[in-house]
Amino acid sequence: MIIGSLMLIKAPITELRPSLRIVLPVVLAVSVIVIFLLTLVVRAHARRSLSGREGMIGERGTARTGLSPAGWVFVHGELWEAEAEEPVKAGEKVKVVEVIDGLKIRVGKV
Repeated sequence: MIIGSLMLIKAPITELRPSLRIVLPVVLAVSVIVIFLLTLVVRAHARRSLSGREGMIGERGTARTGLSPAGWVFVHGELWEAEAEEPVKAGEKVKVVEVIDGLKIRVGKV
């Protein structure tokens, strides 16, 4: 970027050439902004998905009915049909272990 700025104007008159006093602060400011934006992009990319199958795994909820092995649980503000790895009583806290067929989840006790 510095080289490009210096090559910007190849004028025989010195006053028409870009000054290093202007070029360097602009290059530094743009570099800081680009590095900041790149760190935001990398963090967002590394973050866990918040939707779809991946977003449900690990979420916690409450059993609305007894699960032995199937029943209903309340997760993410929604009522889901669920299967339990072990018997769960109504009102117990559960954790989503797997998403089955998109509309059914497998849960375990917390």
